[in-house]
Amino acid sequence: MKRVPNFFIVGSPKAGTTALYNYLMQHPEIFMPEEEKEPEFFSTDIFSKEKNYRKEKNYLSLFKNVKNEKRIGEASVSYSYSKDAPKNIKDYCGKDTKIIFMLRNPVDLLSSMHNQHFFQGTEDISNFEKALELESFRKRGELLPELKLSPQKILYKEIVHKIFKNVKRYLDIFGKENVKFIFYLDFRNNPEKVYTETLKFLGVNKNFIPNFRVMNKRKKPKSLLLRKVYIKIKKLPEPIKNFIKFFIRPKLRRKILKLNTKEIEREEIPKELASKIMKEFSKDIRDLEKVFNKDVGVCLSLS
Repeated sequence: MKRVPNFFIVGSPKAGTTALYNYLMQHPEIFMPEEEKEPEFFSTDIFSKEKNYRKEKNYLSLFKNVKNEKRIGEASVSYSYSKDAPKNIKDYCGKDTKIIFMLRNPVDLLSSMHNQHFFQGTEDISNFEKALELESFRKRGELLPELKLSPQKILYKEIVHKIFKNVKRYLDIFGKENVKFIFYLDFRNNPEKVYTETLKFLGVNKNFIPNFRVMNKRKKPKSLLLRKVYIKIKKLPEPIKNFIKFFIRPKLRRKILKLNTKEIEREEIPKELASKIMKEFSKDIRDLEKVFNKDVGVCLSLS
């Protein structure tokens, strides 16, 4: 019998998905794969050169260790902006599949996505505003970073527009009884309350308390030279890259990455830029308010 997920954390990116994934994974009635947090199996319209779990056999292997857990889940943030993902999930897992959709205001969401990509080398423009200005060029395949793993994923504004559009798409496909929305500010300010509500939504024991450790703080590379070496290795042909990986064991690779990582505080976005971004997404927010039938301005205020 195929073991397939019956719930998904679909994103948004940088809206608390990693933290929720780790908290839910600790629950004895929930199974989530440790090998890969973001298999992206259902994002068939999102190019992803490095994903091995686009193959059905590999994807299903993530759930081979399921025992008698009530809920089986995974968390791929690309499902929040993939047009194909909602229907693909319904066709493969059923219309009663539970969807957890996490939302964050556009300014912080864009800034956090840019920061993450710059840290991991898939963005080479350190200035946030400049990276946003390049989006029209990058849509045409111009001025892309040296490490071109998935160019679609650095079209930051386009991603956020798609996220807001997908809110209605998920509701239309799965129904409001099967979709839970979590706003980042609520989760950040009271993770225990949001976690308990999520367990209730999933129909598992809501009295379980996980280790609420802080996940995914903002990071930047200490040395841009080391980051450049990392990018060069990632660009090597697979046989050579695998040869290097064989000699540099995972623990050592993680240690090197950790040594080159510096946690930083969130930089203040200039008010003029923040206002410009919020204005660009004002229609999306109004559309969202129609879907929720309430003012979501406070929920999406700047964190």
